[in-house]
Amino acid sequence: MPSPGTSPTSRRALADFLSPICPPSSRRRLSRSQRQRTLTIAGIEAVVIGPLGAAWAVWPIPLIAGLGAGTVLIALFSTVLMLGPAVLNPFAPQLIRWIGGNKRTVVVTGYLQVVLLALFVFPLHFSASNWSIAAGMTLAFLTSAIGALGSTAWMSWMGMIIPPALRGRYLSNRMLVFLISFLLTGFLFSILVQYLPLRDSAWALSIIFLVAAASRLFSIILITEQAEFPHRKEEGYRSAVHAIPSPSGIFAFIRSMPSTPVGRWMLIAIAAQFTAVMGGPFFVQFLCTPAPKGMDLPNFLPMTFFLLMHLNPITSLLVQPVVGKLLDRHGPGALMRAGLIGVVLVPIGMTFWPLVPVLIAFELVSGVSWSMVNNASGVLLLSSHRDPVERSRLIGYYMTILAFCQVVASITGMILIAVVPEIGDSPYRTIFLISMVLRLPVLFLAIRWLPSMRFASDDERFGLWRLIPGAEPMVGLGRGLWRVVRGDG
Repeated sequence: MPSPGTSPTSRRALADFLSPICPPSSRRRLSRSQRQRTLTIAGIEAVVIGPLGAAWAVWPIPLIAGLGAGTVLIALFSTVLMLGPAVLNPFAPQLIRWIGGNKRTVVVTGYLQVVLLALFVFPLHFSASNWSIAAGMTLAFLTSAIGALGSTAWMSWMGMIIPPALRGRYLSNRMLVFLISFLLTGFLFSILVQYLPLRDSAWALSIIFLVAAASRLFSIILITEQAEFPHRKEEGYRSAVHAIPSPSGIFAFIRSMPSTPVGRWMLIAIAAQFTAVMGGPFFVQFLCTPAPKGMDLPNFLPMTFFLLMHLNPITSLLVQPVVGKLLDRHGPGALMRAGLIGVVLVPIGMTFWPLVPVLIAFELVSGVSWSMVNNASGVLLLSSHRDPVERSRLIGYYMTILAFCQVVASITGMILIAVVPEIGDSPYRTIFLISMVLRLPVLFLAIRWLPSMRFASDDERFGLWRLIPGAEPMVGLGRGLWRVVRGDG
């Protein structure tokens, strides 16, 4: 018998669609229950959306530069992109209610993004026109703002679906498959740009943005197959610490942040991101700038430069299963505190010992630490309130405040790099030191403010080491060799 709300025809269509990417055993699991089916499809959707993430993370800036924008316009464009989430998210609950619920909001905003991404082809192929730069910037801003509203609705929706005891593992595993898709697609995009240089034609960027539009379209097809469960106010943290009423209005919420549980952890997460945005972008400049201000790695050690650029996301990818298990075992508060310890330590190597082996070690620490912080933030967002309407409002407030703080952090970093005294003839190392000093009070606040919560039962806290990539096969191989040595067969 089909699960409620799922017709046999739609299940057969879904199975036919997923047959190239989903094994038969996984497809059979889709029909067991609406909740499990929805979570499975959401995991597959993370793979499909990877090309959109890879395109949007890198290529909007080269697009605007290719249209002829100068340095000032590019800086303005970067600021506008960061402010995109702050436009619609303060009104997220009203907009979601007006559109017709979380799922419909995700679908509608997704279709709008498909159209906007496809429209990038026109300014690219008419780059000599007076309107091309304005059109490109407008399309990018609308894509960012509409996508942020869809993300808020998606987070509130998933908060109703993912059981509290599984949120850490589910989000980390979903992030794992997303990162694999993201990195592979990003690699293919770089190969495409190598064979179709941006200075020679607009086809490389056109293909990239059309692939991003197709990625979003296929993700919407999968999203329409997921169930939207009725509002259940009992969802959220079992201890209900974050279920207290929150102030109405974003300014009232900002004033209340130091005195409410949900406000405190949002304040800590936003402050951590502020320090990262203020100092993080200068790491690439430090590696590329000639000595003594930088290390000039692209000219002297290009493979080392490539390694340092990709070590953080690769490390984050590898530790996702472990982080998810730890989140459900010890709770998001504990994981965020542990991650912030590593986040505080990361700038030390760049400031005092800018040597390649030291930087590699600290990039490994950075990948693990930020994986903890980001996954813990995701779980806390899903659990920010029991009422889904309140949850969408709080998520909207969080994304709005975060967007403004990122803009302020970016401007602060650009001002400081011009006025700070140099350490070892390098202003970048001074910025790294300031970033580290600013991260210390964030860690102290996290230790004092963040609650200690965990949801996993005792029988789920064993075998954590088996989630380390490659550990299980290596143990199996070791046991087999031991049996051979002992003569057991």
